[in-house]
Amino acid sequence: MASDFPDASQNFERDFHPTNPFHSIFIHSASGMAVSLMDGTFLHVNPAFCRMVGYPEEELLDLKAHDITHPEDREQTLKYNEETATGKRKSYTYEKRYIRKDGTFLWGIVTVALVYDKGGQPSLCIGMVQDITSFKQAQEKMLAEERIYRLLIENIRLGISFVGKDRTILMVNPTLAAWFGKPVEEIIGKKCFLEYEKSSSACPHCPGDQAMATGRPQMYVSEGIRDDGSEFIGRVRVFPLQDSDGEGKGYIEVVENITEQKKAEEALECSEKRFRAVFEQSSMGMCVVSPEGRFLQVNQAICTMLGYSEPELLTMNTDQVVVLEEGKPGCSMKYQPACGSQVNFETRYRCRGGSVLWAFVSGSWIFDSAGKVLYGIGILKDITEQKEAQEKLDHLAFHDPLTGLPNRALLMDRLEHALARAGRSESKVAIIFFDLDRFKDINDTYDHLVGDEVLRQLARRLSTNIREADTLARFGGDEFVIVSEDICDTESVAAFAQKVQDLLQKPISVGKLTFHLSASMGISLFPRNGRSAERLLRSADAAMYRSKENGRNMFQIYNSRADARSRRRGQLESELRSALEEDLFILHYQPQFNLITGDLFGFEALIRWRHPGKGLILPGHFISLAEETGLILPLGRWVLMEACRQAKKWRFPERKLRMSLNISARQFLGGRLVERISEILEETGLPPRCLELELTESVIMENVEQAVQTMQKIAVLDVPMTIDNFGTGFSSLAQLKEFPVRRLKIDRSFVKGLPGDKNSAAIASSIIGLARNMDLEVIAEGIETPEQMAFLTENGCWFGQGFLLAKPESAAIVAQYLEDDQESAGGTLSGQVFSENSPFRRETL
Repeated sequence: MASDFPDASQNFERDFHPTNPFHSIFIHSASGMAVSLMDGTFLHVNPAFCRMVGYPEEELLDLKAHDITHPEDREQTLKYNEETATGKRKSYTYEKRYIRKDGTFLWGIVTVALVYDKGGQPSLCIGMVQDITSFKQAQEKMLAEERIYRLLIENIRLGISFVGKDRTILMVNPTLAAWFGKPVEEIIGKKCFLEYEKSSSACPHCPGDQAMATGRPQMYVSEGIRDDGSEFIGRVRVFPLQDSDGEGKGYIEVVENITEQKKAEEALECSEKRFRAVFEQSSMGMCVVSPEGRFLQVNQAICTMLGYSEPELLTMNTDQVVVLEEGKPGCSMKYQPACGSQVNFETRYRCRGGSVLWAFVSGSWIFDSAGKVLYGIGILKDITEQKEAQEKLDHLAFHDPLTGLPNRALLMDRLEHALARAGRSESKVAIIFFDLDRFKDINDTYDHLVGDEVLRQLARRLSTNIREADTLARFGGDEFVIVSEDICDTESVAAFAQKVQDLLQKPISVGKLTFHLSASMGISLFPRNGRSAERLLRSADAAMYRSKENGRNMFQIYNSRADARSRRRGQLESELRSALEEDLFILHYQPQFNLITGDLFGFEALIRWRHPGKGLILPGHFISLAEETGLILPLGRWVLMEACRQAKKWRFPERKLRMSLNISARQFLGGRLVERISEILEETGLPPRCLELELTESVIMENVEQAVQTMQKIAVLDVPMTIDNFGTGFSSLAQLKEFPVRRLKIDRSFVKGLPGDKNSAAIASSIIGLARNMDLEVIAEGIETPEQMAFLTENGCWFGQGFLLAKPESAAIVAQYLEDDQESAGGTLSGQVFSENSPFRRETL
């Protein structure tokens, strides 16, 4: 190596012989030491430096100082190097951060000296590093605590002052200074009795002196006059400050402003008298009730409102006069202060004789000093007329003014609820969409008033002849919709539709006129023809128009495209089952990299279907069907077994690599996942740390409580977990803290828009910041451009995968890459770093 550089460098290499004392110091020094060329290439590193940065010596000698320097410190390091190279400095010492091999930071005090050649030009750098990481962390913690204490003292709503033993004010917080109407600086240095008591001499029985003399806190109430002449009353607690010999050296005063409290106490007596007058003379109903709802006091107005005498009400409970709503607790529970001492609500009261009165109730609870409820005060305002008017308006908003039937808005609401119920109970819903054949002729031939009466009679007839649970709505004009729940089959739907047709065809008389109606109907079924209200209505409407095209006065059930899709789905399901039986699935493996160092640290296993006629099919085309049919469970077991088997075969434990794979919702929430993982790890012999499970955020959020329980069981196996597609499942920070995960994966939908899309950039930055604050690693998927990778690394995401780095490859190709990498390392396992010829080691890294 000495022949690679001249003069002083050659002498230095010669002197760096194991027999040279400098060599012994270099090797055994507790401080990190390194010798490098002027461009930062390491020539020698001592064991202490290797331990500090976490790299073995042979890996460091392939790196430059720039490679392991924190990005924020590189510019400063470059500046010092330039100054030494130009002769402005011969040595320098400064603080900087290194990036350890595991991605964590090391703070060090670095001292660098130069070695010059015969021509006086710098040839080598000798650096010594002292690890000050613990000091830096302690320093940051101390500064944070100091800021907290200062913020607390300056912003607390109590007045605080430090007073010396000679009664001089040494410190006062802004709160106390504001109470006395002065700036802080005008109070400091003054005597406490002058500022607080407005006295020219010390108090005869100074509480501060007593506290210092006895060593015990004192408390007293102080009444003083501010500079502006206003009164100030404070409750003061005095805490002594003593030196190590027990001698008093001053005291702390903590002041609570009770000026308003004292004034309130004085006003209370007057207030009680006024309350009694208002209580008796108010035109609104007023009452005092016990915590259980028993009437303790009532005024004449409430007696008149409810129709009971005062003696009668004083023997009753509020629940006896309140109209209770089904499934809800009594009125006394409404009065309970679970949500605060003030309550406002509307309720109905049953008056003597059975009439009902609507009232707006405003209530307040009165507590004793221990926080126990003594009694409640309620004020009742009769709002019966307003409620009746509002009910009429509400009815008009959701009902057709002509027929009184539900309108389109109420129909959509009821339909949504019906579909939700059917989805939970796995039942069916039928939507019958019909309009009257040639109804326009009635309006054109006769007065519109005649047509309106026909519609009213038709609405009454249908309403009285369908089930109460069904919904009949006027959709608009002469269009109507019927929503019928719990339909068993198409035969039942057809029978119901025919019943409606028969009702429509009965004659309707308006005066001397008689009309015979018919209708064209279209029917759609949930879930066969769709799962959303809009889709089902569109399907029924399309079927109705086919009825019109086919001659009117009939009904059609929507089935064309839905039937075709159903057949295609059935065919795909059959092929999927055959593929499982015939072992037509394979795994491809996409490498995952440390974006800072370029090291390969693992692979993600991705399933592919080798379809006999369609070639290689990606999971997006069959995984959802596998989930729906339950085939995901045997498919998931195969993926888990194959991935673990390959990881063991490829010697992942020795290479310090890991295999990650995605777990489906059905596997995670109902497939004996923990037992399967344990069995497969034992069967394959793969250490748990070499397997990593990726759990989609939306899967976890389906049932958070069950998810946390399952994840805790997996964590006991020592298998690490990652939340995949993070940011798309709407987990809260509080829920995220419960998940025993190591890493968050940024969804490719956010990476795709980087760096130009502001929303994607904001979301990605927020995820990275959140992860760092919670000591979680971040990995990004779908990295396809250098700009995307630059944005991620600059914002603190140091792990990633994507086509820019390497595409997924078959097991045979990965095995060859691993074998080539081992051979390039001289027959030894090279750990996480692939050879330069491997496509898994890209220049872009």
